[in-house]
Amino acid sequence: MKNKKVIAIVIFYISLFGVSTFAESPTPNSVILSGRITIDMVIMDDLKDFFKEYKSEYPVPVKTTANFPPWFDYQVQIIKLQINQDIRIGPFIEYASTGSRLHYKDYSGEIRTDFLVNHIGGGIMLDVATSHRKKIVPVVYTGISYHKTHAKMTESIRIYDEEEKQSINLTSTNIIIDQGVGFEMTYKYFIFAPYIGYQIQIDEKPLHLKGNPKAQFGTEDTDAVGVNWTGLRFGIQVGLR
Repeated sequence: MKNKKVIAIVIFYISLFGVSTFAESPTPNSVILSGRITIDMVIMDDLKDFFKEYKSEYPVPVKTTANFPPWFDYQVQIIKLQINQDIRIGPFIEYASTGSRLHYKDYSGEIRTDFLVNHIGGGIMLDVATSHRKKIVPVVYTGISYHKTHAKMTESIRIYDEEEKQSINLTSTNIIIDQGVGFEMTYKYFIFAPYIGYQIQIDEKPLHLKGNPKAQFGTEDTDAVGVNWTGLRFGIQVGLR
């Protein structure tokens, strides 16, 4: 898995110098404020495997009704400085979430296990250009960011009129590399760019109980389980220069 991540990063940086460009000649030292709304298709392979095994421990046929589906990611690039005609760089903050649900219900009761996970963080984003001759052109970007992940697992079991509910709060930290290409268009002071990219989580720290790093998340039969925000993403960026 780590070798595949390294290869993907190397291929991206090679392509960075071949296809990157901006929609029109920018003014050096200008400032851009922009935001992104993205759909993230995260892998979450460890958590998917964990809940596949976890539901088999119930004495009834529990079903997975949600399995970390694609969901919204929100990103604000606070200030992006145009260093010259070819390079712009700036910090950003980001929030994303997804989740899972196990469920069973019959005449005698109901079982429901919800696992909600989100991350919030920030980092640096870099755009590099090689040409300024077209009005609708590819824009290649790359960024690196540090994130704090929060998760909550809530299990509810109801038998007739009696119900028992318990929950745990989990956390971890992650480093993510974001890379992709957009198709940038400008009109006066406005920037519009649909884009597609791929984010790679480069560390694999397990989830642990909030406030107790030694209490790692998992079962007696499994290794400690962590999140994996790696995955395809696509969305829209809107900016003001």
